[in-house]
Amino acid sequence: MKQAKSILYIFSFSVASLFFGIVFAYIIGGTLPERSSLGQSKSFDANQDLIWATILDIESYPLWKPGLKTVEMLGTNEKGYTKWREFYSLGKTITYEITDYIPKSLIQIQITDAKRASKGVWIYKLSNYQERGILQIKRFAIVKNNIERFNRRWIDTKYNEVDYTLMSLNVYLNQLLEDQEEIRDLIIPEVENNESPPLNT
Repeated sequence: MKQAKSILYIFSFSVASLFFGIVFAYIIGGTLPERSSLGQSKSFDANQDLIWATILDIESYPLWKPGLKTVEMLGTNEKGYTKWREFYSLGKTITYEITDYIPKSLIQIQITDAKRASKGVWIYKLSNYQERGILQIKRFAIVKNNIERFNRRWIDTKYNEVDYTLMSLNVYLNQLLEDQEEIRDLIIPEVENNESPPLNT
């Protein structure tokens, strides 16, 4: 009987703590501004051309974009720019469209519809320095949910979604570079000891 009461007490305490924690996060989140912004930049071993091609290869986003399961291409908007929808776990979907575009330099992507996610704008600015690509990402969001505002401000403090995007992109680009090296080695085999390859006579 005492053991059952102890289990009931622990369970009741856990439920109460969770409830008051959620209420606290909701109240504090309500005091935070709806608009938020994040910005970060990173230097890559990959050059500007490869980074740009990867950003435009939307159908390959599930290979590197954090948490993304599948992509559905939706044609183009009134400007002729690409539209697509991304599917994540737990029913989260985000619909994007490109709204501004400067070749190999800048691309602006707007979230036009979001389920279980915030609307906003992503801006990718690309440059080159000594054959290394430099990518700067800015994310502007309108966060309606109080709990999400609390999490963004107080819980997700070490790494944010921009950081994860850059880190995942870096891993993917490094893999692409390794693949390119392997292909070059197959097409142009190295000649040992600097000897000329035999000639057909």
